[in-house]
Amino acid sequence: MKKVLSIAAMALAVVFVFTSCNKEKTMTQKLTIEKGWTMTKASCPAGYGTNNVTDLYAMFENAGGYENDDIMKFKEDGSEYINAGSVRYDFEGEGDQYVGKWEFNDKETVLSCQLPIFKAEAGAPDTEIYSATKEECEIITLDENEMVLSHTFTVGNGNAKWQEGTWTFQFTYVHAK
Repeated sequence: MKKVLSIAAMALAVVFVFTSCNKEKTMTQKLTIEKGWTMTKASCPAGYGTNNVTDLYAMFENAGGYENDDIMKFKEDGSEYINAGSVRYDFEGEGDQYVGKWEFNDKETVLSCQLPIFKAEAGAPDTEIYSATKEECEIITLDENEMVLSHTFTVGNGNAKWQEGTWTFQFTYVHAK
């Protein structure tokens, strides 16, 4: 009888250990990885004002790669930092720069944050690099390896640089190295 109880206790302990180890991470735990996120893909619709280029990542790479090595870091306290990486504009500082607070919607399907590519124009005097307005991003994927966000915005009448209309960009990020 003692042997049966020992085997039952051992089996119960094994079940407890495996169920404890396999606990699903929360969305916040997935987002707030220590090294942050770096972009690996970016796309936009043809006609946005990029000479019908839809692969923004390749376009950025051809223009010097300024956005491609940026790292977004999200902290559990809701703060967000962006590190402009080794290739940066003159107006971007070195290291992690605080850019505001991030947040999920109630269902954790939308992430409000600053995206590195939506920054002030280079050389704009007395301008914050990032505006107080956060980008509302639909979360397509957020898991242990990848974050895919979709951001839709409208360009109003009178913008000389970009085509008027409603545009959806999609960004893929992986863990920064």
